[in-house]
Amino acid sequence: MQNQENTYNSEDQQRDAAVYLYLLTKLTDLAISEGNPKPNEYKIATQWGQNRMFVRRVLRSVMPELYEDKDREDRIPGLTLGKLVDILTSLQDYSKN
Repeated sequence: MQNQENTYNSEDQQRDAAVYLYLLTKLTDLAISEGNPKPNEYKIATQWGQNRMFVRRVLRSVMPELYEDKDREDRIPGLTLGKLVDILTSLQDYSKN
């Protein structure tokens, strides 16, 4: 049973990473430019209605190629249905303004 739980956790993390990556690449203005090659954590936090530390953990776990090894996150923050709804609602409100 323990092995199945680890499999589910791995599948959950892969699903969460895929959803976060979709949110970041398709629905969010990352504010990347020549002068700033990394996503703007503050701007994303504002768009998502989340705190900057959460956004930092998401970015460093699903877009590790943008960060040095020491700054990468191995663990993907869990994504609940409630958090996804909050992020989508905030993105919708942000796009209206």
